[in-house]
Amino acid sequence: MTQHSVAIDDETMERLQRTAETEMKSASQLLHDVLKRYAVESGHERVFAMDRIVYGPGGSVADVPEDELMRGFGE
Repeated sequence: MTQHSVAIDDETMERLQRTAETEMKSASQLLHDVLKRYAVESGHERVFAMDRIVYGPGGSVADVPEDELMRGFGE
């Protein structure tokens, strides 16, 4: 991880410090989280809805017999 300097006006810095205390995080961690969230919400970082889904049998649809896959289709 690299360190960077950011110029922040006094009012914003006070708000950052209060929020960091409320969230029980360091100001640096809070800034990191905010910038990461901004990147996601602005569309510059792709997020997939299926990310980290870990329930289910874990098998492949290719292993399911075709008649079972087609059951109820077209009815």
